[in-house]
Order: sequence, then C-alpha cells, then structure tokens
Amino acid sequence: MSNVRKQLENWLKTKDVNGSVLDVGGIHLPINGRTKTWDVDDYKLLDLKATFKGRVPDYKEDINYPTRVDKKFDNVFCIEAIYQSYDPMQVFKNLNTWTKLGGRMFLSVHFMFPYHVGIDCLRLTKYGICRLCELNGFEVVQLIPRMAAKLEVLEEFSRSECRTQRHHGEIGYLLEAKKIK
Repeated sequence: MSNVRKQLENWLKTKDVNGSVLDVGGIHLPINGRTKTWDVDDYKLLDLKATFKGRVPDYKEDINYPTRVDKKFDNVFCIEAIYQSYDPMQVFKNLNTWTKLGGRMFLSVHFMFPYHVGIDCLRLTKYGICRLCELNGFEVVQLIPRMAAKLEVLEEFSRSECRTQRHHGEIGYLLEAKKIK
C-alpha cells in the first residue's frame, strides 16, 4: 500500500459515520467498510461510470455540472475523486447541495502526485480548499496534511526550483467540513 493510501485509510478509520451517505466517485473503492464505525441507513453511490466490478451507481453524474440529485445526505464523501474535475467551484456547489445543513463533507485531495494520464485536471492547495469551503457554505472542522514519505527529495526539488520558498512536505490534504449554510 502506498504512503498516501496508508494516510488516507488511517484517517478514515477515525471516522464514525451514521445516518445517510453519498459516496461521490466511489465506484472503484466504496467508502463503506473503511471507517471506524458504519451505522448507515441509506447509502448511495454517485459516479460518472455506469458500472465497475458489478457496482452500479445510484446516480450517474458528472460533478463538473449541476446534477439532478435532489436528496440531501448527513455525510458526503468525495475521496480521491476531485482531481478528475476541472470546475472546482461547481464541484463544491454540488457538495453543498448534497449535504444536509449541519451535515459533514469528507474530501481527500492530492497536491503533489503523479498525474493520471487523460483524466487528471486539478490539484488544490490547503488555501484553495479552505477558500472553496468558505465560499460554498462549509466550515472546515479538520484539515490534515498528507506528508511525503521522503521529505529530503522534496526539499532538494524545492532548493533547485525556487530560491525563496521551501517545501514543507505536504503532498495532499484530508478534510472534514460541516455545512453551515
């Protein structure tokens, strides 16, 4: 298991999940069974793909556009999926639309990561994530940096590319936010 995957799975294992769940982009690796507790009465899957390994999404939608999902959920997970989007403002508007007031949104993003040929569109800094949350009615509850396994490699890269800024080892982020409006 990769360094970033270990960090993600360890973080998910700290989350108690109950009520309803929308799993955005989870057709490849659904969220159920990956959290600390799972007391879910309604689990729905939203993905662009029609099917994968026998799983069929409840909603086949592209998160770059307004969707037809008219239901609100207690928990919305968007794990390892946002990098495929090219319109982060619309994605966060959708996340807000799908989340109940007071509900939670969970997001994982890469900042530095080998790109996926043909589908990789977006990398976000922690400042960008926080601003998108703020502009779209979410309050950040937890923002955890995903750290590089070999910090010395990033430090060398940083020194060779920029004289004024140094890399702090953050290669992505794990976010929990609460919908406040």
